[in-house]
Amino acid sequence: MHLNAFLYGCGHHSAAWRHPDSRVEDLGNIAYYEELAQLAERGKFDAVFFADGHSVRDPAGAGTWFLEPITALSAMARATTHIGLVTTVSSTFYTPFHAARMLASLDHISGGRAGWNVVTSMFDAEARNHGMDAIPAREERYARAAEFVDTALALWDSWEPDALTLDRTGMYADPAKVHSIDHDGKHFRVDGPLTVPRSPQGRPVLFQAGASGPGRDLAAKYAEAIYAVAYDLVAAQGY
Repeated sequence: MHLNAFLYGCGHHSAAWRHPDSRVEDLGNIAYYEELAQLAERGKFDAVFFADGHSVRDPAGAGTWFLEPITALSAMARATTHIGLVTTVSSTFYTPFHAARMLASLDHISGGRAGWNVVTSMFDAEARNHGMDAIPAREERYARAAEFVDTALALWDSWEPDALTLDRTGMYADPAKVHSIDHDGKHFRVDGPLTVPRSPQGRPVLFQAGASGPGRDLAAKYAEAIYAVAYDLVAAQGY
């Protein structure tokens, strides 16, 4: 069994923040998140996981706001030694180069503990914060997501494991082992290589949480772990 602590803003229940023992006042205090990560690590959890969102819903009552998760996890990495650090990054709102660079940086900072939950997002309000009128159709989002992951994987492989020579006579890296990727697809055109050398893991552990048919297909093709929710046995068996 693998245990994962899911850190979600003010809590999953919309009224959780109102409990007298909640730590709602600490949601902007990085020491609070460092404490949570340390507690999970002492409890032998395998990882902590940050969901993410790009819009604010019901600011009066629900308390749904988030620190940017890679920034928070970078601080949590410095407060822990071995627990995994999993972040959500949306393939609809980022570019592969941007995501690959951030995740490789987190993997370097943490000594090889980064994980990526690949999501396509789902709310129109989020899309309107990124120059769109509405969230793209599901099929389009998942087609983009597949190309996004393929491109990110290629970028992480653009530095071979032994590319860095660090020869102080003048050879920092072996140019024969640092490669362009020359990706030219439907959604992205990326030359490469990545600006971050190969990280300790090579790439982050890949997670996925889609429940739809396209989401399950994406998970089956790429994910090494899946976040699944089933409210009864029949649904769980179907998943």
